[in-house]
Amino acid sequence: RRLEGLVEAHGAKRIVAIAHQDCAWYRARRIGPITIDLRDRQLADLRRSARRLREMFDNVAVETYFARLSTTQPAKVVFDLIQ
Repeated sequence: RRLEGLVEAHGAKRIVAIAHQDCAWYRARRIGPITIDLRDRQLADLRRSARRLREMFDNVAVETYFARLSTTQPAKVVFDLIQ
């Protein structure tokens, strides 16, 4: 409900949802079995959230990204577009 109010009040035309590498929330809650790949779980949750946002806001563009550190030195934050 809060998001609906924000989108309406600000006339938002775009929502950008970002999941990120080494998310403490997922680690602390031990989502799924110990052997689960948290990145895969995060991506599944991100895609599910994006579907719900698109259902809620048919006139708003929804983009999803996964933020991670590059393997180069110095490390940089990379935003991978998630389809």
